[in-house]
Amino acid sequence: MPATPQLLSHRLRGFSAHESSLSALRAALAAGIPSFEVDTRVTADGEILVYHDAWLDTQTRQRGRVSAWSLRTDGRPLFRGAPREQVPTLRELLAVVRKADPIPEILLDIKDFGAEAEHADAIREAGLQEQCWIVSWLPEVLLRMHAVAPELRLSFSHLPLTRRTRGWQLAARASWGGRLPRLLGRLGRFVRRGYNLREVSVHLDACHAPRLPEKPVRGGFPVHLTRGLPRGPLGDVLRRSGGSVGVDPACLTRAYVARVRAAGLKLFVFRANSSRAVDRLRRLQVDRIFTDNAALFERVGA
Repeated sequence: MPATPQLLSHRLRGFSAHESSLSALRAALAAGIPSFEVDTRVTADGEILVYHDAWLDTQTRQRGRVSAWSLRTDGRPLFRGAPREQVPTLRELLAVVRKADPIPEILLDIKDFGAEAEHADAIREAGLQEQCWIVSWLPEVLLRMHAVAPELRLSFSHLPLTRRTRGWQLAARASWGGRLPRLLGRLGRFVRRGYNLREVSVHLDACHAPRLPEKPVRGGFPVHLTRGLPRGPLGDVLRRSGGSVGVDPACLTRAYVARVRAAGLKLFVFRANSSRAVDRLRRLQVDRIFTDNAALFERVGA
């Protein structure tokens, strides 16, 4: 059995006007949060930005895809609204984290394939290998990351098909080419919570036998529906790294939790934003609980 599940700040929300910003990070560190998660995207000139969406339009004053933006020629994107603040790079964020006392646990959710070595280099330069987890919805990212940085722990985010999620399986089978432009609204609250439907693709059991692309893949948001836990190469690297699986709380059943434990993996859950939701997940004995609610860290304890 794990110890009491640890709360984890999802994108540093609630600590500043801008999620995943350096101002939010400094406020969270001042509040003593033990763990946080942020996302990364790669620009056209290979810079790693701490940013969730594939499009700049959603959170910044700029427009267009992150993958088409060049920091060298286009400049640094600015968050929309006050205060005036730049979207940070991964190295800038890690430079702030390494000075913290104590240093919190960091989960880096990599959204684009093809810059795994660059992520690993930034983490090693900051000396934060022990504090970092690599998270991704892309099996290919985790396989490549384990090859270039086997010392880093890995976490695969997916939607397991349990008795709570059988309808999603039917939707995935009905899709064309793995894309659900008209059916995504039926996937439940997970997809509706702030994701751009232009970017989402849905795949059934594709994670068990992933194919590594020959070229970088940038932009988009793949959702993997899986029957059972990840198998094959992905399951192997998760176990070898002492890794975890990350799931939406709507998918959780006691039977699924038992399968995760039997496989020797940790269980991360995204997200819980009320004391009642956190209490339910703690009764299920999960390991990490993502939250957007900064007040929960004081209300229910980290």
